Amino acid sequence: MFESLFTYPDIKIRTIFIWLLHGRRKGEVLNIRWEDIDFEKNIYTIDSSISKIKKTLQFSLTDTLITALKEYGIKSSGLVFASNQNENKIISKTGMDYHWKNIRFDTGLKNLNMHDLRHIVGGYGVNHGFSLEVVGKTLGHTTANITQRYSKVQRETVKTVIDSLF
Repeated sequence: MFESLFTYPDIKIRTIFIWLLHGRRKGEVLNIRWEDIDFEKNIYTIDSSISKIKKTLQFSLTDTLITALKEYGIKSSGLVFASNQNENKIISKTGMDYHWKNIRFDTGLKNLNMHDLRHIVGGYGVNHGFSLEVVGKTLGHTTANITQRYSKVQRETVKTVIDSLF
């Protein structure tokens, strides 16, 4: 799946997918503006107006995300992922669904939806020893209870706890 996402032929869509792999919600990514990205401080801000929790959130820009944005083409203002038809509007849900269908076809993951990428991030974090608090902050959650829904602990991880006890 990662190979399909990181090599997707449409650079705009590929960059969106990479951003989704950082635990962001689709609406957050599609509505982010260049003014919300600070390359000097290596942070980006999700404004409260586009955040599901209605709070302004800040996250670090990873090297992966910086590289993707540079390849995509950095601008000084406006929507990062504007519609091809109107630079003042975001990409339509239909447009995103078309590209996601291509990814699902390419990977054979017919039932995977875009939001499942957040679950992958959460599950990976928990199963690699990160606390619910850290995983929650990564996903932009306000409480650990919300994060628990995203963090499916693998049987091998549970076994490791018992093995370490004995």
